[in-house]
Amino acid sequence: MENGNLDSWLHPAETTHLATSSRSLNLSQKLNIAIDVASALQYLHNHCEAEIVHCDLKPSNILLDNDLVAHVGDFGLARLLPKPVYRSSEQEGSSTVAIKGTIGYAAPEYGMGLAASTLGDVYSYGILLLEMITRRRPTDDMFMDELDLHNYVNRALPEQVCEIVEPLILCKAGDGNRRMTPKRENINGGREMECVISLLKLGLKCSQRLPNNRMHMNEVVSKLHLIKDPIPTKTMWGLRSSTLANIFLLLSVAMNFSVSHVSAAKQFQNETDRLALLEFKNQIHDDPFGVLNSWNHSQHHCRWEGVACSTRHQRMGLLKRLVQLFLAANKLSGIIPASIFNSSAITVISVADNYFHSNLPISMGLTLPNLKRLAVGINEFYGNFPTSITNASGLEELDLSQNKVAGQVPANLGDLTNLQRLNLERNLFGGNSTGDLDFIASLTNCSDLSVFSLSTNNFRGNIPKVVANLSNQLTTLYLGGNQLSGTIPQGFGNFLQLLSYLNLSYNNIRGEIPNTGVFRNESQISLTGNNKLCGGIPELEFPPCPVIKGKTRGKLKVIILLSIVLPAALLFLALIYELMENGNLDLWLHPSETTDQATSSRSLNVLQKLNIAIDVASALQYLHNHCKAEIVHCDLKPSNILLDNDLVAHVGDFGLARLLPKPINTSSEQRTSSTIAIKGSIGYAAPGNYNLQPFYGQDVT
Repeated sequence: MENGNLDSWLHPAETTHLATSSRSLNLSQKLNIAIDVASALQYLHNHCEAEIVHCDLKPSNILLDNDLVAHVGDFGLARLLPKPVYRSSEQEGSSTVAIKGTIGYAAPEYGMGLAASTLGDVYSYGILLLEMITRRRPTDDMFMDELDLHNYVNRALPEQVCEIVEPLILCKAGDGNRRMTPKRENINGGREMECVISLLKLGLKCSQRLPNNRMHMNEVVSKLHLIKDPIPTKTMWGLRSSTLANIFLLLSVAMNFSVSHVSAAKQFQNETDRLALLEFKNQIHDDPFGVLNSWNHSQHHCRWEGVACSTRHQRMGLLKRLVQLFLAANKLSGIIPASIFNSSAITVISVADNYFHSNLPISMGLTLPNLKRLAVGINEFYGNFPTSITNASGLEELDLSQNKVAGQVPANLGDLTNLQRLNLERNLFGGNSTGDLDFIASLTNCSDLSVFSLSTNNFRGNIPKVVANLSNQLTTLYLGGNQLSGTIPQGFGNFLQLLSYLNLSYNNIRGEIPNTGVFRNESQISLTGNNKLCGGIPELEFPPCPVIKGKTRGKLKVIILLSIVLPAALLFLALIYELMENGNLDLWLHPSETTDQATSSRSLNVLQKLNIAIDVASALQYLHNHCKAEIVHCDLKPSNILLDNDLVAHVGDFGLARLLPKPINTSSEQRTSSTIAIKGSIGYAAPGNYNLQPFYGQDVT
């Protein structure tokens, strides 16, 4: 294990070894290590003949090989947990062997003599994860009394995260072997911060004091992979490589063993191949890994690193049968020869995570009609979106992320009906016109679209409602870091049951957060940076939405006045309301006084009563203050409060109501008496002289 253990990387200042005293891990490396350890525990807990509990998980027992791949070591305290057969709960809940573990990492229940369990490892893993992000040992001197590492992190989330994490972790989220350029340090969309917050929340969930409140390792591994997707170390669908640098040119050339193929012709083709490859090398002006060092005259070019030759050689740029080009994650600088984009048989171009720069050829869709994957993310390409790409009708993956590409996305992008993954994040799209998001409507034709990201651009306006009509295969949607406004469309409920991750962070979205679909799981969504949002599940920690329902719920429903001529020529007047399915309030307050079995046992909870009180008060407010003349009801009582199917209250029975037009030059004496007696209902009518003229205070009483 060339890189020692994790403890020496998290706390290098505690060592006197010059080679290790200044080293540190970036965010991407820590996330990979977290996944390695979680996967190891998942294997021990779920994929062995008997469950294996490590019992002593801590940084010094995490070993790192030459590629910083983590290995769990030291099984001195490990326990085998065969499935119990007819054991009582008492037998399962105690252990005759003391489990010492390590202070700060051992689960609290071990200190009470409980038996080893996989959830004990989960606790240790949670503490380990918190330590990796904060670089604080659980045994630091600062932790005393009620303050421990778990509470320390919990109190800081989410506003004070920057104060508890390692200072370099947010500015070194790129590849661990290079310092990030200003382009790569730009976290306008909060992507690195989101990752840190998600990891801290995951650590808190794993390190809950009660075992039953902790997650299982299967779920931990799944959530870690969801967190990893946004990290800008590879393309959003890239895979972790165990080697530092790989160049792979796959030349798929049909085998042709023609006996008439003369030696001179072969020698000529060999020479043009070699020169073409050297020309390609000359265009690369920075090769920090030295992967092109073997490209020299000392050996045949078919033995150069990354070059595979077929039985017939063709010149680079005239490779009519070039099928796949892989140059990803090599830190290469320079430009890609334009001739590459003229290789009509090519199906894959993967050059992500380098320093390539130049315009993307406008005509690439015409010259590469067979293209299935275009991955040029995390480079320095610029210019406008190559609109001709829609001619590559078989395209399945399009990744232009983290470049400087601008212009409008073509409105017919949905012509790529085979598209499965679309990543346009961290570019310069949007901000020019109101039609910048029109292309989304065409993506409804892409029935297999599963990953879609527009994060960290300049898109403006409301979130298009048509987003809800995207593929039912959609699992990941990133819209964060733009200038989107409006509310979360109600139609999101059409597909949110399928989404595994939704990012709407750092926009100007307002209104109430839904409680359905992906919004029911706070680890699957990111809404940070939208200060006008409210509601949602408690774990999101958004403020409750203002109670304004009374302004719309309690307004009087339109009353229809019907005139019916009876056979006896008598005029009949009726006030007709819409059906009030829940009767009146009196039946709910005093259900025992009715003989109806359906209503004799029903009751209202305090929230329902509060809503009804707001509805009635809002209705009276409307009658008293927002009509042309004041209206006094004069007979407010439970039997006159009608409840519809949603228990929304409506004020009814205006038989004793009075209109109070504003008096003109009338004395106070004239306004204090009435020639019409107001009966009202005993117990509800305002006390005092029943001959007084009606006024709104009677309704208030």
